[in-house]
Amino acid sequence: MVKPLPDDETWTWRPGQAVELQWSPSGDLGLSRLVTVEMLHLVAPGVVNDLVQIRNVTEGDVLSFTVPSSLQPGSYILDLSPSRTVACGSPLPAAVISTTLTKFGASYPITIAP
Repeated sequence: MVKPLPDDETWTWRPGQAVELQWSPSGDLGLSRLVTVEMLHLVAPGVVNDLVQIRNVTEGDVLSFTVPSSLQPGSYILDLSPSRTVACGSPLPAAVISTTLTKFGASYPITIAP
C-alpha cells in the first residue's frame, strides 16, 4: 500500500510539484535495489497513449520525486515497480525475490491538474 504524505495530501498533483509517498509496510521498500516510477497517461478508460518515467526518485520507505513539468493535465496511472533484487544481510549481498505474480508493485489513479 502507498499513501501520499502528508496525510491530508490527495492524488491530484500539478506539474512541477514535489511529491512524497509512504510505502507500507515500513521497511519493505528499503530492501529493494531500485524502484521504477512511471506515469501512464490515459486518453480513455484502459487506454494509455504515453508513458513518462520519473527520474531522480529518492528511495527508502518514503519515495520523493518531482512531477515532471511536461505532463499535460488529465488522468494518469502512477506505476511503482520495485525491482525483484533486494539487499539483505550484512554487508548487504543481493538476493532475488521469486513470485508467481506477473506484476510486482503498485498502481494508483492520479489526476494532473493545470
